[in-house]
Amino acid sequence: MVPIKGEKTVKRKNRWLIVLIPLLLCAVMTGIYAFAFVLSDDTTAPVLSVDSEVLEVSVNATEEELLQGVSAVDDVDGDVTASVLVEGIGKINENHEATITYAAFDSSDNVAKISRTVKFTDYKSPVFRQKESLTFATNTAPDVLTYMVVSD
Repeated sequence: MVPIKGEKTVKRKNRWLIVLIPLLLCAVMTGIYAFAFVLSDDTTAPVLSVDSEVLEVSVNATEEELLQGVSAVDDVDGDVTASVLVEGIGKINENHEATITYAAFDSSDNVAKISRTVKFTDYKSPVFRQKESLTFATNTAPDVLTYMVVSD
């Protein structure tokens, strides 16, 4: 078969197009990914605020009562107060107070936390007492806790 004049030039151009088009497509897709998922990614957590430093509630307070006065705002999602939850409550001290920690999140799963003091208005410390005398025979290993009662 005898090549037609100029046929080699057309085949070389076609080879370059076969290589160049996928490379160009990859470059465009990389740019779209970088813009959509990396450059415009929301990495800022919401801002939590409380209306008072100390919250006074009953020991039987509901979660709604514990969330009283807590709000959260996100720079992208706006008001995200509905996402606020009680993350934990620390140990109660001698003043019947504990630290309560709240957490809030936005649609990009950024999390913010804030803490405040919660005072339990009707808290009563547990009372320990003996049921009977702690007198035991020698060479015995009694279970002392069976002789104790705790009321709360």
